Amino acid sequence: MGEKKRPGRFTIQFILCDPKQKAVSDLLDQQGRSKAQFLTSAVLHYLNCPETPECRTPLPVDRESLEKLVLEILARNTAGQPQVEQGERIQTMLHYREAGEGQLYLFMTTRNGTVKRLPVETLKNLRNNGIRALTLDEGDELINVQETDGSQRILIATHDGQAVCFDETDVRAMGRTAVGVRGIRLREGDYVVGAARAEAGKTVLSITERGYGKRTPVEEYRITSRGGLGIRNYMVTEKTGPIVGIKVVDGQEDLLLMTQAGILIRTAVDSIRIAGRATQGVIVMRFKEEGDHVISMALADRETEKEAAPAEE
Repeated sequence: MGEKKRPGRFTIQFILCDPKQKAVSDLLDQQGRSKAQFLTSAVLHYLNCPETPECRTPLPVDRESLEKLVLEILARNTAGQPQVEQGERIQTMLHYREAGEGQLYLFMTTRNGTVKRLPVETLKNLRNNGIRALTLDEGDELINVQETDGSQRILIATHDGQAVCFDETDVRAMGRTAVGVRGIRLREGDYVVGAARAEAGKTVLSITERGYGKRTPVEEYRITSRGGLGIRNYMVTEKTGPIVGIKVVDGQEDLLLMTQAGILIRTAVDSIRIAGRATQGVIVMRFKEEGDHVISMALADRETEKEAAPAEE
């Protein structure tokens, strides 16, 4: 997916993939007016987008080619010196902007339910080889990073259908090397699959491995204590399968789903029914191959009829 032309700026869309399953893990619109921040497992790097020719050309969508391109660009910014240590991978990309009057934070969530709130101002003096933004416990991994203004509500969802919603101020601001605190208590075998800002008036889109999904109003997720077991987000059954991921949406987006067999579909988010938390949802995707299942989800700008129509010969 490549550049979309807009007056005075450009948009980069990256598909970042899971290194083991080659799954879509995120689709990010990057407004290239300043810098992009690439957060790997625990180290933050930055890239000056307007000075990067590759940001203005179509980008590869397969994991190997895309990550190779990004790493080459990062290396060129430091005269060929490697910025990403062996074994690390790009986890997310954020639009960097100078903080104005208000304080900005990065809110990080890990697979094991640990959360951390880091002031953006602690990251302004980035070194060529990056700067450590998080210390991870052994066996844990970074799942999600959100930029916040200090007044957001955070929603964390798990593989087995639980969720917790709390004010971000329940997590004190910490230094770069801090591990963080418990965001959600997990039952045995459960783990975090996603986190998002719980913005009023929007819905929580949940997708399961067997292609089911639903949208639930954010207002149905009452505020609970940080570090608790939370409340039910989805009625997970054998029919639905466990949760693949969640996104907070306004209904104006498109949803991309990828399966283990490499099948990718695109559908309008507002075509998915709104339902309560303790429901099984509706079928969003059907599978051609027996045993296939959804392994990842992503959001994209709504595809207009003009963009979707095939070119005339």
